[in-house]
Amino acid sequence: MIDRDFFASYISYARKHVKPKLSDTITMDLVQEYVRMRSLGNSKKTITATPRQLESMIRIAEALAKMRLSEFVEKRDVDEAVRLIKHALQQSATDPTTGEINMDIITTGQTKTSTERLSAITDFIKNIQKDYYDKVSLHGLKYGNLLDFINAKAKDGALGDKDSQVTESEFRDALRALEEDNVISIFGNSRAPTIRFVQ
Repeated sequence: MIDRDFFASYISYARKHVKPKLSDTITMDLVQEYVRMRSLGNSKKTITATPRQLESMIRIAEALAKMRLSEFVEKRDVDEAVRLIKHALQQSATDPTTGEINMDIITTGQTKTSTERLSAITDFIKNIQKDYYDKVSLHGLKYGNLLDFINAKAKDGALGDKDSQVTESEFRDALRALEEDNVISIFGNSRAPTIRFVQ
């Protein structure tokens, strides 16, 4: 067993006096591991690591060496840093639709797929104003009618994915985004409001 006071003194000493260095070999190991993490995706569109992960890898490796009061970062420190980073990515950035690591989830809170889907829905709603201007400009659209219309058109591939129905959650996200961009205004009951286009 380690005495608590001794442990506190150990940590304090390591922080003040130990500054592990990175050799050229270890630096190359870190870069190679980062490149491997970048190549985990199956396509160029899927980002699996960013420079921030490389920086984290370096800091973790240095911290592990410091824990041993070592003057140099060793290969085992790099290996453990890589293991920790990969585990963290798998826990927080795995796209449930593809099973791949996707950094968009961390940076935006959404996968690239869901971001593109939201964009397709908002673009479709914007086009309704252009295509049916006379009908929608005066009285707007009922919430349910608009959702039904979008889903009817989705069956014909209007959103890109044929037979891919728009969920109410996706629909509400799209309306919220359009309202924030001052494209539409929403009036009435929160469950079944009226959507009007901003002139």
